[in-house]
Amino acid sequence: MKKILNIFLVGILVTGLSSCLKDKTMIGPDSPGAIKNVIEFANIGEIKSNVSSIYPVYAQSYPVTAPGKLTVTVNYAGVDNAPSDINVVVALDPSILTTYNAKNVKDARAQAIELGQDPDEAEAEVDQIAPLKPDSYTLGNLNLVIPKGQRTASFDVALKPNLFTFDQTYALPFKISSSSLGVVSGNFGNIIVKISGRNRLDGVYNLKTSAATSLRPGLNENGAKLATSGANSVSYPLLNYYTGNIVTVSVDPVTNVATVTDSSLGVPAIMDPASKYDPATKVLYLKWKAGSRSFEETYTYTGPRP
Repeated sequence: MKKILNIFLVGILVTGLSSCLKDKTMIGPDSPGAIKNVIEFANIGEIKSNVSSIYPVYAQSYPVTAPGKLTVTVNYAGVDNAPSDINVVVALDPSILTTYNAKNVKDARAQAIELGQDPDEAEAEVDQIAPLKPDSYTLGNLNLVIPKGQRTASFDVALKPNLFTFDQTYALPFKISSSSLGVVSGNFGNIIVKISGRNRLDGVYNLKTSAATSLRPGLNENGAKLATSGANSVSYPLLNYYTGNIVTVSVDPVTNVATVTDSSLGVPAIMDPASKYDPATKVLYLKWKAGSRSFEETYTYTGPRP
């Protein structure tokens, strides 16, 4: 069920949308709307929402050990530069998340009914986004000016990743409330920016398994991704391959002893005492059993997750 819903809700990632594609039926003298320019949010990295999403969704993560900064840019997109100073007012609008969550729940329930599945169960599995907690960020000035002859203006959000919590997905929802010149984009006048923290374990790793490992023996390849799931834990698909089984590993912040706290295999994990994280070399060694399956895995850090 969860795999089906994830496919349905996540869809095909939209990457590399340039401003010339946004509101493409409205921009340019040969377009049906014949509007030369629109006011919109510029892309904040890769778009994570699918093509049917009512709002563009971005995702940014920050190390929990240092302050972070999110820069949001408003763009006068289209043919011309600003013919005069343009005053743009941006607002933080939680109702964007309410609308976004409601649509995802509605779509998930409809999909479940179509598949003959339990719509209540489908709704419970939807990852609903909550507003980022106010004590973990400070907004910059949201009254912007795009100077004459230019195209953009920006504001910063000062983030406090050490105050982030990991109990659910959080985001900052922004809207362009008004502009003194130009039409506000229908597609990119509202955006959702997911905000999360990265703990010391988060990253891309080279994964080696022993010859005795029951699922993928003798493996030695880069690209395994360990994603923050708590202040001292990471999660990943089993051996970074079996997407239906998520493994969660917790590392004691004092002793660095590693424990598989959830393997989705239906039986408790039995740990070898040698399972440990070495912060100096950034190597995570796991040796454990779950029922008849045994695992011996060495994760060596190679870089941050994209």
